[in-house]
Amino acid sequence: ATGALADEGLYGRLRQAAEAGSGRMLVLSGAVAGMDGLAAAREGGLESVTYEACKAPRSWKGSHAEQLVDLDALREATVFYEGTAGEAARLFPANANVA
Repeated sequence: ATGALADEGLYGRLRQAAEAGSGRMLVLSGAVAGMDGLAAAREGGLESVTYEACKAPRSWKGSHAEQLVDLDALREATVFYEGTAGEAARLFPANANVA
C-alpha cells in the first residue's frame, strides 16, 4: 500500500535501491484523484490538499481512534484527527489507505 511509504526509513531504502540499480520507483495511483492527478495539479500551482473522511464509528474499532475518542459514545460527526497524510497512514493504516 502507498501508505507504507510514510515510513521514512522504508522509503529511503526503496529509493536508494532504485537509484543503485539505475531503476525508478513508481507509486501507483489510488483514491483521491490518484498520485498522478495530484502531481499534475501541483504542476498547475496546487500547494495543499485537504482530505476529509466520514466513516461509521464502528469502522474505527481496533484503531488508534479508540485512544482519541469514545467511539461508542459518538452520536454526531466528530473530528478526532487532523494532520499529515504520512502521519495518518502510520496511525490509521487500515483506515487511511488512500494514496
